[in-house]
Formats: sequence, structure tokens, C-alpha cells
Amino acid sequence: MTDPKTHKVFLILVSIALLASACGSPAQAKAPAAALEPTPTLVAVGAAIDKPVPYGYDIILQEIVLRIDEIIRSDSTILTDQDGNSVLDNGQEFLLLRITSQCVKPGQDLCFVGPADYQIFDSSGNPLTAESGLTGLNELYTTAEFGSGTSKKGLLAFKVQKGDEYPILSYTQFNGSQVFLSLSY
Repeated sequence: MTDPKTHKVFLILVSIALLASACGSPAQAKAPAAALEPTPTLVAVGAAIDKPVPYGYDIILQEIVLRIDEIIRSDSTILTDQDGNSVLDNGQEFLLLRITSQCVKPGQDLCFVGPADYQIFDSSGNPLTAESGLTGLNELYTTAEFGSGTSKKGLLAFKVQKGDEYPILSYTQFNGSQVFLSLSY
């Protein structure tokens, strides 16, 4: 015969096991963590200042294709010794960006771009606009309309502090959205 105490313990253990299997175990419960995790947002390259188009690559937009062909830093007086040009302050130099813009609008539509469409950002995210109205530089990027399949090339000139980093160029499209290009090799 069996001991009544052992039999009682056995029945209690079987009851607990049946109760646990009917209710489910904690390992089988659905975790609510999925609802709490943030959904990642995908940002296209060039669509955010912290995800610019790498230097040396074209960016294809609805109306134009942009490319940075060359970056030149110079404290030369070529832009300051002409009448009407602003003089560089002590510790400043020019950051010149050779830009190519190709119009890709369909049909006879024209593209319209100019220096005011561009800004550079310093390493702290502060924007600087391109100098306009400079004389004495034949290749200066100017405001122009140009047709589909044609390109506009020129130099954007920015007055910057010597030794400071200016890693990002932005272009503001006609619809107001910005694209960002890296100035870092």
C-alpha cells in the first residue's frame, strides 16, 4: 500500500501541472514588446543632413542631376581685388565648389537654378549662403535657365573661416525640399 501523505503530495503536483498547462506557461505568452519598439524610418541617401550623398556621386532629382566636381580652398585675392567684391576678413578664405547641374526635365521644360539654391553647413550645422555678385571670376555659378539635356557648370564661392570644417552642401529644390551632398572625401 501507499502512504496517504505521498499520495496526497502526488495529487497536488498533478493538479498544479494540469493547472499550469491549461493556463499556459510564461514562455508561451505573447510579448507586448513588439508594440513598444520604435519602427525604423528609412531615409534615402541625400534626404537628411546626417545621410548626405557621398562625395563624387551624382544625385538624380526630378528636375536636375547635381554633381560636385571639385573643392578648392583659397585665400587668393582673385575674388576680392575687383571693384564691388567683399574683402576677406582676417582668418577667412574662400571655399569654391565646382558644380555641374544637368537639366533632366522632359520635353521643352526649362530648369532654373542659381547660387541662392545652395548652402554649406559647418560641422555644428550652421548654414552659410554662397556669395553672389562677385566679379573677376569667369567661372562663377550664376542664376540661369537651361533646357533639358543641357548642363550648367560653375563655381560657388563661400567665405569661410580658415581651418574650419564645412562637410555638407545642400541644394533647395523648386518644391522647397532639400538634398544634402557630402564635401568630405
